[in-house]
Amino acid sequence: MAPLALSTRRVSPPILLAVALPLIALVGVVDWATGPVAMSLLYYIPIVAAAWLTGVLPGTVTALASGVSLTTVALLQAQQPTSIIYWNSFTRIVTFVALGVFVALIRRDRDQLDELNGRLNAALANEAGLARTDALTGLANGRAFRETLSRELLRSKREGGAIAVAYLDLDNFKRINDAFGHDEGDRVLRRTAGVLTESVRAIDLVARIGGDEFVVAIVNPGETTCDTVGSRILEKIQVLAAEYPGTDFGATIGFASFHVPPSDVEVLLKLADDAMYEVKAQGKGRFVVAHC
Repeated sequence: MAPLALSTRRVSPPILLAVALPLIALVGVVDWATGPVAMSLLYYIPIVAAAWLTGVLPGTVTALASGVSLTTVALLQAQQPTSIIYWNSFTRIVTFVALGVFVALIRRDRDQLDELNGRLNAALANEAGLARTDALTGLANGRAFRETLSRELLRSKREGGAIAVAYLDLDNFKRINDAFGHDEGDRVLRRTAGVLTESVRAIDLVARIGGDEFVVAIVNPGETTCDTVGSRILEKIQVLAAEYPGTDFGATIGFASFHVPPSDVEVLLKLADDAMYEVKAQGKGRFVVAHC
């Protein structure tokens, strides 16, 4: 339909009418000059444009102005009895107004549908984000971590490059919940998320995959990157732990570093998890780097 080919932007009604009304007058002059040649279809252009770009009222005004112009031309030409001219003009005006209202309503409905689609898309995007984000800390969740790490493994296999995965478990976290309450425990988890994010680069990925368990994927680590990151994290955790005396709160971290990473994400996570439990068995509050 013609309206769908017009601009989707709204126009100020005074500006539109300032253009449409002279155009209608010009169509009237052409209609009068051509004599018996019917030019009434030309009136549809300003009517449709006004209705589509500005709404019902300007469309109706344009339709009425078109009807007046058409009637004036018919009276000047005086090719039919006056009664017939008025009747024909009346039917044309009704048609013009109906067209303007119809086009304006189509535009209104389309705008409402666009707005609804926008809200729906935003809601879907928000739901998708929630499905990949840990609600408490704002970090990636286990699903998002595995998907991102899987893509990184494919890139590493194609282009080369090392990868390291760190598995962190908070020591004696339950004591904080018992002594200070679950709200304070949630605060500790959020602060731990901040510690991890601050301790790695923007290209690395931090995620919370369990109650007090976090993982970090380090892209293209150097020879000492894991040691540097591990020391940095434990130093910051010790500062946090000082606020909770008597709980022996801390963290234990296992790194699994690969020059040639395996293709299975779960293998990386298991090796890092095994390294974490191995060092935890020897004494909490430390980290170990397993070169695989």
